[in-house]
Amino acid sequence: MKLRIIVLLTFSMIMFLFVSVGFAQQEPQFTHYMFNNASTNPGAVGSLPVFTVTALARQQWVDLKDESGNRVAPETYLISVESPVRVLKGGLGLTVMQDKAGYEKNFTVRLAYGYQMQLGSGQLGIGVQGNFMNKSIDLSMLNGVDPNDPRLADKNTESSFFTDLGVGAFYRVPDKLYAGLSSINVLENAKPIGKSSEPITYQLKRTYFLTGGYEIPVNADKSLVLVPSFLLKTDVAGIQCDLNGTIRYHNKFWGGLTYRVKGEPAAIVGIIVNNFQFGYGYDLPTDKLGTLGSHEIMLRYSMKVVEKRKPKMSYRNTRFL
Repeated sequence: MKLRIIVLLTFSMIMFLFVSVGFAQQEPQFTHYMFNNASTNPGAVGSLPVFTVTALARQQWVDLKDESGNRVAPETYLISVESPVRVLKGGLGLTVMQDKAGYEKNFTVRLAYGYQMQLGSGQLGIGVQGNFMNKSIDLSMLNGVDPNDPRLADKNTESSFFTDLGVGAFYRVPDKLYAGLSSINVLENAKPIGKSSEPITYQLKRTYFLTGGYEIPVNADKSLVLVPSFLLKTDVAGIQCDLNGTIRYHNKFWGGLTYRVKGEPAAIVGIIVNNFQFGYGYDLPTDKLGTLGSHEIMLRYSMKVVEKRKPKMSYRNTRFL
């Protein structure tokens, strides 16, 4: 009965995710996507048995400038915190992110809860996420085709605050595999930006994520492990797919290559020191958007959660002082 309920809930959520169609992909890109599941899939929150803090910094097409020499290259900074919470039978997560592209800047906060349950040899998480985003646009930098466009009359930085939801399911078998399906901006809320008589209307677009990875031991003592993984991200109007193959040595070092469908190939390297993981990624330039490529840094800290147990109650017998 429990298995039937789990399957029904998962199937219902999958059908809900694909009810309607979006029109423009907005979620920033990360080469270290395999370390960012908690931000895009609330079902992954609490799937790790440790308190985890992940920081990502990405500089994309670092030499990209506009006609006036202003730097317009995308820049993204993210901090994600997640922890299992036994009393909630799952975990809680917090993501803070700033994404800048051109003359737009998005500051986003995501709060997530993932309910975790045992399923076979692994753990299935079903989660929900609250998304809060402040979007700002520097209208003074925009040059419209019509110089009398009322939407660009106010040469100021205008902003608007958005709220939305995310949902997801995530399945993990420790040291073997993981798979996840999720969606953010489910409600696709829209708001005007600007104070003119004809303000610019901006709408959040629903984005879907499908991801998975599998660990394949290369030798008998499992000191060398191959980890193929993928991330498919789509708003139905467009699809981006990353295919990665990473080799991990003695659980201390790793290196891998990423093939990005209709995008730039990338390479990642990393090291694990005690509770810290450090990774660096470089995207090779393959078009005219930037000749210096894209750089990305990942830092993760993990700490085992120690559960406080109530001390056993004892009483002294006055007969045996």
